[in-house]
Formats: sequence, C-alpha cells, structure tokens
Amino acid sequence: MRGPAPATLLRHRQGAEVHLDLVLGLGAACPTLGLDRRDGRWIAVWKSPHRRRYLAYSGPLGAGRGTVAVVWRGVAAWWRTGGGWELRLGGLGRLRLRGLSGGSLVASRLPATIAHHGR
Repeated sequence: MRGPAPATLLRHRQGAEVHLDLVLGLGAACPTLGLDRRDGRWIAVWKSPHRRRYLAYSGPLGAGRGTVAVVWRGVAAWWRTGGGWELRLGGLGRLRLRGLSGGSLVASRLPATIAHHGR
C-alpha cells in the first residue's frame, strides 16, 4: 500500500464541460488523476501533475480554463490489484480502477458521492 497522503477532489468546470481531478499531495508536483464520464462509464487518466496549491484552492483559473471547486479533502491510500489500482479515499469510500489500452483506466467502482459531483 502507498500513502496515506493528503488528497483533494476538485470539480473542474469549463463552460458546459465538467470533470473531476483527484490531486494526491505527494511533493511540489502532485500526481493528478482526471475522472470523466464517457460513453456511460467513468474513465480515469493520469494528467500532468498539479501544483500543491490545488490541494486547497477553489476559484477561477487563468487563461480561460474555467473554475475549480473543492468537493472533498482528506487522506488517500492506494495499492495495485490484479487488474489495476484501488484507492481508499477517507470518508468517501473506495475507487477501483482497471486498465484500458492507451493508458486510460475505467472506474469499475466509483463511490456515489464522487459520481454526484461529476455532473
């Protein structure tokens, strides 16, 4: 198991588009997992690391990139499973991810609280 580490779930809205970013507080450049609803399922993709300030930031982003809002802040732990990854998000539940081609992951289990914020 890796972690625990501070983590934040952000709702990123840009126009009509909304996705979620899970930011893991590991150093100055925080690994970030983007969660987006596509074709009736949640897809997760590792994104460019986010600055540590996004662990606590809600508000507008520069250069027309929309706004972010913190929807959850807590502690995360994660580990590899036979077919992918599992993340335990304190107070939210577990997020299970399994691999797809092209580096994407499918969220085979997504806590209802997370799914609600991705609308």
